[in-house]
Formats: sequence, structure tokens, C-alpha cells
Amino acid sequence: MSLSNPLDSRLQLGAELRRLRKAKGMTMREVADFLDCSEPRISRLETGKLTGATLKAGELRRLATLFDVQGQGAVDELLHLLSETEQTAWWEPYEDVLPSGMDSLLGLQTAATHERALETVLVHGLLQTSAYARAVLEEVGIHSPSAIDRLVALRARRPEVLHRTPNPLELEVLLDEAVLRRPVGGRDVMRAQLEAIARATELPNVTVLVVPSERGAHAGLSGAFSLIAAGDQNPVAYVDSPAGNLLLHKDRDVEQLTGIYNRVRAKALDEDGTLRFITRVIEET
Repeated sequence: MSLSNPLDSRLQLGAELRRLRKAKGMTMREVADFLDCSEPRISRLETGKLTGATLKAGELRRLATLFDVQGQGAVDELLHLLSETEQTAWWEPYEDVLPSGMDSLLGLQTAATHERALETVLVHGLLQTSAYARAVLEEVGIHSPSAIDRLVALRARRPEVLHRTPNPLELEVLLDEAVLRRPVGGRDVMRAQLEAIARATELPNVTVLVVPSERGAHAGLSGAFSLIAAGDQNPVAYVDSPAGNLLLHKDRDVEQLTGIYNRVRAKALDEDGTLRFITRVIEET
């Protein structure tokens, strides 16, 4: 089953509108004045954000004229992309139990071509087993049993991005040793989780690197985050917290977290060393 995702089409449409605007030599302010709207709305349309910006078919036709789009076929392609931005997202059946901001993450992750993640407390969501995810959710203590069942079902679908054809998500995860040592759900659950991580590294598009505790403090101890990139879009930083999920788009924020990621990565074991380390932890579990 494919993961339907309106963000894919939003990103494509936004990128094309940006290309057409620049080819015309126009600023976002000028386009906003043409549509009688705010400049931030044009920015949101061009960056494909899931919320805060919608485009009507009539407005798109006006933009096509403004940008000198040649031929009805080219206009129809833009209108087709617009119609696809209104498709039902695969996670919509779970929206009533999703944490705040999680829908934006799921949209980005489903559309992404690359993700780099630093995890200091828990196993990355795309690598979690259902039993591990359930143990975490039960420990949080804010979800009903039925909500936990649905969130676990949602979590089980998320790794499909690693197996999609074509273009599976390229995922690199830095795991602090503490993540591997914390016995979430008990011995059997944790052992199965560690084995699942080891299997995931067999995928050509998945890289897991462990940062051993013996290498001391590192720049990422303040918290976990991900750097997610879709196509030729600039990376977006995702930060999870008990207060909700935060997406950072500003270049300064993304560059700062990229620097942290690179410094932590420099302290990590290589792929072979990581696999040996995980195997040793499995034997000790």
C-alpha cells in the first residue's frame, strides 16, 4: 500500500511556482500584490507547507498567465499538481490521536529523500519495533489503550518509506550508546529491538552509527533532532519535545543543528564498528 501524501505535490507545485517566478524576474512581494495577498502566503506556497496556505484553481490560472506559461498542456499539469495537493494523507485516519505537529513531520518524512537524525534517548521512530513503540507509549501514560493501539499501528506503517520503490528514503541515524542500553519494555522487547536495528543496517539506504559513552560528552546531549530534505528543497530541522513537535525552517537554525550533527558524527563508530557494538550489546542483553 502506498503512502499517499499531499506534501509531495505541494513541494513539486511550490518548486515549480518558484522557478516560474524567478524566470519572470519577479519578487514574492510582486506576486503577492498580484494575488492581493500577503508575502508570507506566497512563501508558504513556494515551500509547500501543509498548513497556512492554500491555492485556488482560479488563482493558479492567473499565475500561469502572469508567468507566461505556454500551452494548455503545461497549465493542465499545474492544475493536476494542485488537485493532488488535496488528496487524503495516509495518516489522516489517525489524526485524532496524533501529537501536536506530528502530521507535519509525517508529511515531510513521507516526501523526504534524505534524513539525518541524532537520537540520545529513544530508538528512531523509523527503526522502532511495535513492541518497543508500545512500551514507550504505555510509559508516557497519557494515551488510552485504544489510542495506543492506533498509534502503534501508525508507527508500523512509517518504515514503509525505507522500502518504497523507486527512491527509498536515505536514512542515517546517530545513536547514543544510552539508547541501546536502556531496557525499554524489558529484556525480550529490547533484544528484539536491537536485532531489528542490526537488520535495518542491511538495507543499502540505511546507516546507523553508534556514539559510545566512553567518548565522553558530545554536542548533541541537549536533545534529539532530525534534518530532513525533500528533493531540492532546503533541509528542515525537526525537534521533538513533551510540549509538541517543532519544525525549524530558518537557515540559521538548520545550519546550527547541522553543525551539531557533524560534530557528534565525528565521535561515532564507523558502520562496521557500530554493527560489532550492537552485536555485543545483544549478547549482553
